[in-house]
Amino acid sequence: MRYETKRLKSSIRLALMTVIAALPMTVFAAADEPEVYDLEEVEVVGEHMAAASGESEQPSVYAGGQIARTSHLGVLGERDFMDVPFNVTTFNKDMMENKQATSVVDIITNDASVSDQTLSGASQAWYIRGFKSQQQDVQFNGLYGVAPRFYAGVEGLERVELLKGPGALLGGMAPNGSVGGVINFIPKRAEGNKTSVTLAYGNKHQFSQHIDTSFRS
Repeated sequence: MRYETKRLKSSIRLALMTVIAALPMTVFAAADEPEVYDLEEVEVVGEHMAAASGESEQPSVYAGGQIARTSHLGVLGERDFMDVPFNVTTFNKDMMENKQATSVVDIITNDASVSDQTLSGASQAWYIRGFKSQQQDVQFNGLYGVAPRFYAGVEGLERVELLKGPGALLGGMAPNGSVGGVINFIPKRAEGNKTSVTLAYGNKHQFSQHIDTSFRS
């Protein structure tokens, strides 16, 4: 029985070799040399080229041009609001000019989660998500204790950043313990040689004016 099994295996092997030998053979010719093309020169401009050339690098803006996409988030640095697990809204200077804002409350109350609770012209207060906050808990470039403590105009600001929810992890605990959110002021920076004059008229025959001047060498 063992001898017949060996003969059967040898017969199958011989048949397979015969079939393989009968198959047509295809010979592939060597590939031709690849053609060489000359590409046109392409200039690549980085995101920080504007800052290197002396121009102010502005944050990208959301649809409408009044909300900036990037915000200063403390230890995380400058981040796009789509890349962080925080609810943050950043109003830029175009928003302030279009709204003719005179104080920070005129800006942040454009967010539905903020309500004005100011009782006097000397000190400002507001609610963020139902929690009270005030001028003393405002950051300036991410730092507490630098922004004005009572009334804050917006003439010298580039952006007003509104972080909704606790922000102690990013910039430390607020001096007065505000937990509803954090307001951060980003000051203006020189945008080349520019001079602008703004005149305003308010209630009870109140006139005001300010001059905005910047120079870069």
